Amino acid sequence: IHPYALDRDYKKSKLSTFSFTVPLMLEFSSRPFFFSAGVYGDMVVGTHTKYKKPKHKDKSSHNVGMFHAGLSARIGFKGVYVFGNYGLTPLFKKDKGPETNPFSFGVGFGF
Repeated sequence: IHPYALDRDYKKSKLSTFSFTVPLMLEFSSRPFFFSAGVYGDMVVGTHTKYKKPKHKDKSSHNVGMFHAGLSARIGFKGVYVFGNYGLTPLFKKDKGPETNPFSFGVGFGF
């Protein structure tokens, strides 16, 4: 993949991936608070790029690696928690895209 300038007609572009994740977490809890940390593995099963104005969707693989591994942590109170994930493996295949590691964070709800 080599970067190139998009036509001025495009307002935005977005790369999306769909994957299955398997976490392996160790949890420490002192009711009602808890903290979890561990590792995870991802298997990417689909990718697509979407461009906006004019609308266009491309479903090729975009050289995204099929397997990823990373670190994960959660801290929460009762059934609500905040989480963060950091990928230890690059998002793209070697020499097929920019050297970048994915990360995510957010709020979750447990049962």
